[in-house]
Amino acid sequence: MYAEAIRKAMNQAADKATFVEGDYYEPYFFDEPDMKVIICGVCGKPKECYPYIPTEICEGQPPKDKRTYPFGRPVKVSCLCDCDVDRKKKAEQRANIEKISAQRKMECWGYVDADGIFHRNTEMEKTCFENNSTYDDNKHIKACKKYMSTISQRLDDGKGLFLCGKSGAGKSYAAICFANAAMDRMFQTCFREQWQITRLSQFDDKDKYELSKLESAAFLIIDDFNPDKLNDYGREVIFNLFDARIKRGLPTIFTSNATKNSIENPVNQVDKRITDRIIQRCHIIEDSTHNYRRIKQKETE
Repeated sequence: MYAEAIRKAMNQAADKATFVEGDYYEPYFFDEPDMKVIICGVCGKPKECYPYIPTEICEGQPPKDKRTYPFGRPVKVSCLCDCDVDRKKKAEQRANIEKISAQRKMECWGYVDADGIFHRNTEMEKTCFENNSTYDDNKHIKACKKYMSTISQRLDDGKGLFLCGKSGAGKSYAAICFANAAMDRMFQTCFREQWQITRLSQFDDKDKYELSKLESAAFLIIDDFNPDKLNDYGREVIFNLFDARIKRGLPTIFTSNATKNSIENPVNQVDKRITDRIIQRCHIIEDSTHNYRRIKQKETE
C-alpha cells in the first residue's frame, strides 16, 4: 500500500520543481549530504523529495540502511510545499466558484422555447460593469456599483434599490450587471420581470416552488415594475413576495419607468401598501438623462 501511494505521487509530480528567489538547497536525508533538494523560502518545506519505503518502523526519517527506493535507486521528484498546497486549494476553490457562478447565470438567463428546448443566453451572461463604456455617467450603474462595493453591509440592513426613470435610461442594464456581479460572488440571485411573477399561481405546486425560491434568494430583481399594470391578484402576489423578503431581511431591487414622485405619492391608494414598503426598504435612484437605446441605435446606423 505504501509503495502504491509513492508510485501515484511520483506519477502526479512534475518533472522539475521551480526555484524562485528566496528558495535554498538542503539535504533531503540527514545521512546523505549530497542529495540536496529545493526548500521553499517562505514555508520552509521541500519542493522536491526522494520517495522511499522504510524497511522498519522508525521514529522520524529512517537511516539509509533501513530504506529502499521504488526504482531500486534514489530518484528526485518534485512535490508540493505548503505554499503550493495552499495555491492549489485556492485554484480549486476559484474553479469551483466559477463553475457554480456559470451554472447560476445559465439558469438565470436561459430560457425554454415553444418546443421545450433550453437555450443559453450568453449575451446576458457576459453583461457586466466592466463592459459599459456607453453608460459611464449613468446614475443607475453608479448606484449598483456602489451597492456592490458595500454588499455585506447592504445584506445586513436588508435595503435594496429602486431604479426608476424613462424608458431606455439604462435601468435594466444596470440591474443585469448587478445580478451577474452578485452571482460571481456566490450570492443566489433571481431576475424576473413583473409579468413573470404575477402569472404565478399560489395553488400550483410548481409555481409555489418558484415563489419560495424568489422569497429566499439573497437578491431578487423585479424588472419593469409598474403598479398601473397590476390587477388585484397581481398586486397581492407582488406585495406578499416583497413583504416576505422584508421579513427575512433580504434586499429587493426594482427597475421601473415610474417616477420617484409617483412612488412617493401614488394616485391609486391600493398601491400604497407596496409603494410605502419601497420607500422604507429601497434607496430610490431616478435618472432619465439619456435614452441609451437611441444612442445604441445611432451607433449601429
